[in-house]
Amino acid sequence: MTTLPTPHTNTTPIAPMDSGAWGAIENLETTDLLVPKIFHQQALSKFVQDGKARPGDFCDSLTGEILAKKEDKLEIVIFGTFKTMVIETYNPVRDQFDYKETITITSDNAREWASVGLMAETPEGKLKYNLQYNFYCLLPSRLVELPYVLTLGSTKTRVAKKLNTMLYKLSQMKRPGASVVFELTSKQEKNDRG
Repeated sequence: MTTLPTPHTNTTPIAPMDSGAWGAIENLETTDLLVPKIFHQQALSKFVQDGKARPGDFCDSLTGEILAKKEDKLEIVIFGTFKTMVIETYNPVRDQFDYKETITITSDNAREWASVGLMAETPEGKLKYNLQYNFYCLLPSRLVELPYVLTLGSTKTRVAKKLNTMLYKLSQMKRPGASVVFELTSKQEKNDRG
């Protein structure tokens, strides 16, 4: 037979506190959070494969929620940018490239990474490099929520460079990038994987 513990009454006075934060966030730092990404869905994307989205939709990476359907515009306010290089190694057993690492591109290493081609043969095997442009942004319809990171690379590099050019022009006019609402739309393109 199991004996249950006797309830104990706590006589310690309760300190006043915001009940909305009880045990939830008082010790969290910003480094403890995941910043959600805006995923532009493609035919082989997970949310499309799971039936939650269609190719061309913009989705929240954490929830899968559709932020803008492919026929609608996604409005964003950009307040920061950074570049990364994603490196993948060829896996001959699976006949595909597997993720290896992501390197942040800084002013210290930008020239070195600018000379890297798309593919390289190394003692480790065949490597594939994908330069990605990342934009910290808010959605005007959700300004009180966490910011997002919109990552553009591969077939979306041209769009990223266009955004960068517009941000540069704004800076030349002494205007911050966050002073403009950018509208993104989907345009279907096909590559060798669909």
